[in-house]
Amino acid sequence: MTIAGGWLTLWVPALGAGLLQMLWQGALAAFLLWAAQPWLRRATARARYAAACAALFALPAGFAATVWLALHGGAAAMDWLPPIAHGTERLWMSYLVATWAAGAAAVGVYSAVGWGLAQRLRRRVSYAVPEAVQAQMERLRVTLRASRRTRLGVSATAPGPCVLGWWRPLILLPASALAGMAPQQLEALLAHELAHIRRHDYLVNLAQRAVEAAFFYHPAMWWISRQVTEEREHCCDDLAIGVCGDRVGYARALVDAAAQATAAALPATSLAASGGSLRRRVQRILQGALPRQGGSRGAALAGGAAVAALALAGLLAA
Repeated sequence: MTIAGGWLTLWVPALGAGLLQMLWQGALAAFLLWAAQPWLRRATARARYAAACAALFALPAGFAATVWLALHGGAAAMDWLPPIAHGTERLWMSYLVATWAAGAAAVGVYSAVGWGLAQRLRRRVSYAVPEAVQAQMERLRVTLRASRRTRLGVSATAPGPCVLGWWRPLILLPASALAGMAPQQLEALLAHELAHIRRHDYLVNLAQRAVEAAFFYHPAMWWISRQVTEEREHCCDDLAIGVCGDRVGYARALVDAAAQATAAALPATSLAASGGSLRRRVQRILQGALPRQGGSRGAALAGGAAVAALALAGLLAA
């Protein structure tokens, strides 16, 4: 048997089975996360973030388990997989896997371009930061117990405040922020970015982009990923407010930073103070609780019913 023949015989059916099973596995993960929202709304942002991350990273775990069973479980383990995975239509399965690989590669290239843009910003940074701002950042860094390798830079091309890198994290401020913001507003933005560094969010964000590339075809995955992004920002908001102590001033700083941001988008691999839904974040900061999404209980129920229907359809298909 040739190498290509061995690949088609073993891996293509197994990968195809994993992709098909992900239709209901991803929908089920989203449904469970949605069903837990009434309890999670009363929990902390950290608990909601942990639940969203668990749902997101359950997807690659389920996919890997399915592929492993298809490869090593034998015929008995394959009985619960779709019949097409048994090798009856290997050519069709090959097209399915090839299309998925092409789509995942395209999404991966998009993320890689974003990473390249982030590195371009990093190479063009200026470290000529006013001493008062540098001292302010250092004081906040010690308070938040963020990495000692954190550096602060200024960029004329950065659309907004953001964090780049993990091992030697760089807080990047746009020149407009230094020129047009009060010290209290700068403190709020620096505290938010330092919260990202303390929580090692950059690494989780990279893993999140990998999951998005692998399961780009699943709408439930994108909904879960959006929950991860929003709750990550809520966690950093809470840490920053704990340091700054002024909810109204902190919310105003976020709004002013968004108003000063340029039209260019930040790379997806960066972490910005303007991440997530800014309006929802400001409402949560001022009200002290999560606002209801969509403002309508009927809309929320309709969304949950759609997720439940998707999960049921995937189960029936399997």
